[in-house]
Amino acid sequence: MSKKYNISPPLDPISIADMFYYCEFWVLHFNRADTWCALLSDDDLMLARYYWNMRDYFLYSYGNPLNEQLGCAYITQFVNSVEDYLNGKSRMVADLKFGHGFTEKIVLTTLGVFKDEYPLTADLTLEQMKSLKYITQKVLYWTSTIYFEIYTSPGKDVLMRLVVNFEPYIIPDCDGEYCKWSKFKDILSGKINCDF
Repeated sequence: MSKKYNISPPLDPISIADMFYYCEFWVLHFNRADTWCALLSDDDLMLARYYWNMRDYFLYSYGNPLNEQLGCAYITQFVNSVEDYLNGKSRMVADLKFGHGFTEKIVLTTLGVFKDEYPLTADLTLEQMKSLKYITQKVLYWTSTIYFEIYTSPGKDVLMRLVVNFEPYIIPDCDGEYCKWSKFKDILSGKINCDF
């Protein structure tokens, strides 16, 4: 980029992440992509996004094994609430929570959603970066929503479905979009009633 635009002294590579951040700001607040964004090629944008993906991956997701357990309290409370409803101990039909992107990332990590087949490291190729499931800007953003739908019908298995930003997602090891409640509990058995 320094050569392309004859910038002297040359830009520090770490500046690309900051340029991307300001680019996003101008697009979001002023609907303008003709500022910092204009300097960045598609590959530059991918690399800049990857910087933030790696950061979030290690802070809030699979980059730290502890993150896969941090959503345990939420999952435990959710399972207990649904069980209370199913067993007639509660009439509550909606259990609403408010959270930030950080807590949402932790819950999704605990569920095993958006886990890539290889860890996010600094030596991934551009092609590998393009194939990632865990892309912070696409998975969770400021107005993200996560919810579980529970389906009951007399004489039939209770089903559940995970929805992220109004799109259904398959929880790993479930048989499909609609997962049997009993299987969901089995899959997450090590993350229910955990004791830190």
